Amino acid sequence: MGQMTYGVLYGVSLDVDGGFSSEDTLEAYAKTGKEPPEWEGQSTPCFLGYFIAAGASGKDGVPKLESFRLDALDSDKRYAKETKLASKRWAKFADWCERKGMEVPEPNLWLIETEVA
Repeated sequence: MGQMTYGVLYGVSLDVDGGFSSEDTLEAYAKTGKEPPEWEGQSTPCFLGYFIAAGASGKDGVPKLESFRLDALDSDKRYAKETKLASKRWAKFADWCERKGMEVPEPNLWLIETEVA
């Protein structure tokens, strides 16, 4: 088991927003050549989305989570690029799901516990 820390995720809580996805959905989406959202959490709550930042030893490709003003996440230069990228990735994923007949909840920013290396 890895180190537990906090991360900021752009996506949905499957417990709050309702389950609309499955491992098969993510596998099928990955076959299109696009990066699927991460499935985070083995029990309640579970999240689906893209990380913007992660603490401790971090996650590949996203900035280290440090102090920031909550209402300024998307304008903080440390996180702005990743926030914009997560939003674009989610929009593509949601469009794909909707074309397959799946209703996709609106994404939010979540501060969640996550496992890192």
